[in-house]
Amino acid sequence: MGSYAEFWVGSLLFTSTKNDIDPSLMRLFRSWDKHVASVKSAELPDPVRQQVDGWDEDDLDADDEVVYYQTPATSAADRLDVLGYPLAGARAVFDEGLRAELARSKQSLESYLRSDPSETRDLLVTAYEAEVSILGELTVDSWMSTLQQIVRTGMRTGGRDWYEGPHMLTLLGYMLSNDLCGFPGPDSDAALRLTIEACGVGVELVYDVSDLVWSQYFTQDDDLVAYALGLSVEDLQSTAKIIILTEGRSDAQILSTSLDLLHPHLADYYSFLDFDAMRLTGGAGNLANLVKAFAAAGVANKVIALFDNDTAGVAALRALGAIDLPQHILPMKLPDLELLRAYPTVGPSGCVDLDVNGLAASVELYLGSDVLMDDGKLLPIQWTGYERTLGCYQGEVLDKGPIQERFRKKLERARSGTLEPSDPEWDGLRAIFEEIFAAFHELDIGRNVEALRAYYSAD
Repeated sequence: MGSYAEFWVGSLLFTSTKNDIDPSLMRLFRSWDKHVASVKSAELPDPVRQQVDGWDEDDLDADDEVVYYQTPATSAADRLDVLGYPLAGARAVFDEGLRAELARSKQSLESYLRSDPSETRDLLVTAYEAEVSILGELTVDSWMSTLQQIVRTGMRTGGRDWYEGPHMLTLLGYMLSNDLCGFPGPDSDAALRLTIEACGVGVELVYDVSDLVWSQYFTQDDDLVAYALGLSVEDLQSTAKIIILTEGRSDAQILSTSLDLLHPHLADYYSFLDFDAMRLTGGAGNLANLVKAFAAAGVANKVIALFDNDTAGVAALRALGAIDLPQHILPMKLPDLELLRAYPTVGPSGCVDLDVNGLAASVELYLGSDVLMDDGKLLPIQWTGYERTLGCYQGEVLDKGPIQERFRKKLERARSGTLEPSDPEWDGLRAIFEEIFAAFHELDIGRNVEALRAYYSAD
């Protein structure tokens, strides 16, 4: 990692130790997370303030400024999830790294035990015996628990100096002596994800880049987030935006504006296809053709093709299932909703409440019952064509235009502060985004573990 981490009560501070930024760390921030403040400012985060207080007053001018990026650690955790490091994935990386590091330590211990006796040899044998014992009993949960203890007691960490004190040859001493608090393996993203999980509630993630600005490697006006993404172009799939394809223009607009409202700290990681600019027509069949075109063109970005949870969408997904698509192009349908398990429908048999999941659930049915109500009743589903391959009818909610207009007004109320985004009426859209955010977790976990195995096998 190209930066030095310290843990503080209330903050996790990173400071640059190279003549460049750490692109892996910087991608967890957005441009609006940057702060430029006077060294005399009372608004400085505690760790930055303590650093400034430790500088020689004679070297500071009243107009000197510090430059740092700051975001809630929970927001950074959400961003890590999107970028391929969900909690389950970080745990898997920890376990894989632990197995490899324990094997390394045992090998080193056996090597020194076979060497000629000496004072140095005896010290190394003692150290490796302790390390083998510590790693042999270490788990993800014990590492996280000890990290909480380190933060709670205000112990300084970072691995710059070997810890010598009452906790030598213990897990606590081991973590205080090693970079990334003794996280097993080189994967700093996985280490940070577990760190945030252990200590992230109410904690701020701070990246101080003042040294780089003062050294004139950058100016305080530079967009270091954009620069970091430029550094990482070789890892396009983990840094480029995830493309979301939908069945139509209105679906893309609804989801894009809702993402900005409900998850603004993640909106910049996704891109929705512009139907108007590309002059595309909608529908499940056209979306399936678009998926095939993206695969044939070798598009490198991760792609989610989001089909309606209706008969046409299910049929299109079944057809795509017969095609060997790249792993990073993922067709999926909208999730099932409890609201839709007994939803009013209109057909030859009259008005009947039915489970319309998989039969008639377009994006409009996820906008909240407040939007779907007309004169105190849910707007019904009208059954239309029959899908022979699935043996069931296709349905569509009546009066989509008024529904979309009511939703537009709902968005305006939320933006003006008269409707909270936490209101349960947003749960349908939140369910869609939960599926989107987790879409590539299985793929990412497998890739990260395999990359770690390759790292150790190359030694």
